Amino acid sequence: MVVSDKVKDMYTEEVFQPHSAAFRADPYPTYAALRQLPGLYYYAPWDMYLASRHADIRQIASSEQFVRQAPEALRSKLTLQGSPAETRPNMPYFERYVASNLLEKDGRTHRRLRQAVFTDLKLKNIESLEGRIRDIASKRLSSLAHQGVMDLLSDFAVPVSVAVIAELLGVPVQDQDSLRMYADQITKAYEPETEEGALVDAEAAAKSFSELMTEHVVARRKAPKDDLISRLAAKVGPNQDEDQISLDECITMCIFLLNAGHEATVNALGNGVWALINHPDQFAALSEGQVTVSAAVEEMLRFDAPLQLFHRFAGHDTEISGTHLCAGDKVGLLYGSANRDEMVFKDPNSFDITRGAADHMAFGIGEHLCLGMHLARLDLRVMLEVLLEHTDFLVSPDTTADYRDSIVFRGLKELPLEC
Repeated sequence: MVVSDKVKDMYTEEVFQPHSAAFRADPYPTYAALRQLPGLYYYAPWDMYLASRHADIRQIASSEQFVRQAPEALRSKLTLQGSPAETRPNMPYFERYVASNLLEKDGRTHRRLRQAVFTDLKLKNIESLEGRIRDIASKRLSSLAHQGVMDLLSDFAVPVSVAVIAELLGVPVQDQDSLRMYADQITKAYEPETEEGALVDAEAAAKSFSELMTEHVVARRKAPKDDLISRLAAKVGPNQDEDQISLDECITMCIFLLNAGHEATVNALGNGVWALINHPDQFAALSEGQVTVSAAVEEMLRFDAPLQLFHRFAGHDTEISGTHLCAGDKVGLLYGSANRDEMVFKDPNSFDITRGAADHMAFGIGEHLCLGMHLARLDLRVMLEVLLEHTDFLVSPDTTADYRDSIVFRGLKELPLEC
């Protein structure tokens, strides 16, 4: 069945209201409603079809018919948000060093860029970082003990995860304070609707970030060290058709890893600890060692995923669940909805750290499966273990959940805990 224009016109904001306070607080009832509708849901304000079912998202993300780069005929008319180019400010640094990262590439180019860091991010190499991550997390938590109350995100999760990825790359301590600010400003540009002021800030952050990373890359080409920046810099060369990368690609990769290397981890820890706080039976089972921390991390990722929306373009005319898509149509993959699909997960709206949710899509799926998922899992496990050793997760008085104003990423603004 092809979804007719009449049905398409029925898909209005009445079902999907992404800017409402109710949706920001809890998008999952909306996702459940979307999964009951036929075909894909067309949301006119974004000119985007939304895939909400686990099976549809798996099919789209695993198909070469769907790509991250818009077809050439559309590219000059689109921004990251799909809005007309004439409505946005000039963003040369963003386009050059952010919008060109490997997540925005397809096929051979994507595989070449991915291969440039694949060895460093393999599980066996990441596992060797556990002791160092534990040391960073333990020292950070100990330094907060005198405060009495800490914000789990800004006081703990951010500095620990930033320090880990920065140390892996080889970014010195004095430069690390700038990374979160740059990342915050850059990620706002990925929202489906972004005000011009946020785009101006994203461009300024991209400029500052690229200048900082250029200094480090150029320095490592002259004097290599035992760090990821040096290994990437050593791959810079003229044969990009083979296994080398360009200087711009090297700088872009460093920015991408520093952004992605902590964003998901911070949001996942905050969302997951908040879920534990609100499910004391689960928290007790974890604290008493009845369930492994690794198992709890998987359920934290499934239950309230840090990445909620990731888009693709139809490269050719095709059909998904009865919805006809034309070449160039934009499709949003609602990973958060897939992780609550009742066709895949039993009692999906229950937080159950014993379920072993191996089929969740918190790290995506297909060619764009998250490169840093092993590091993210290790960061989350170690940080949660350190928290279990040193705090009872007692929430400060009058604490309620207030989520960031984001549709692509889901995370709390803050989470005060007694320490």
